[in-house]
Amino acid sequence: MYVYGAEIEVTYTEPNIAVTGISLSSTATVEVGSTIQLTPTITPSNATNQSVTWSSNNTAKATVNSSGVVTGVSAGTAVITVTTVDGGYTATCTVTVTTAVTYDYVLTTSL
Repeated sequence: MYVYGAEIEVTYTEPNIAVTGISLSSTATVEVGSTIQLTPTITPSNATNQSVTWSSNNTAKATVNSSGVVTGVSAGTAVITVTTVDGGYTATCTVTVTTAVTYDYVLTTSL
């Protein structure tokens, strides 16, 4: 940009939009050995830093990875917590882990 014969460099920096909250489904169910995806909602939706961390209070029952994928480990319950990096806001989901139901069938034939 030129102003009265002088060159001026203009730098625009987007304003930082702070996180004001986070929410998550309050309950979920997963079978042992299966996975479910938990998806948090960050407020406002256009917050600059959308990064979160995940944790489980009972990894013997359910684990959670850095993307919010919960794996059922053994029957029972675990509380999954998601925390925003910006502001430290938290939300929780109580996950019930169930055992898969299997059926054994015996077929008999008679002549």
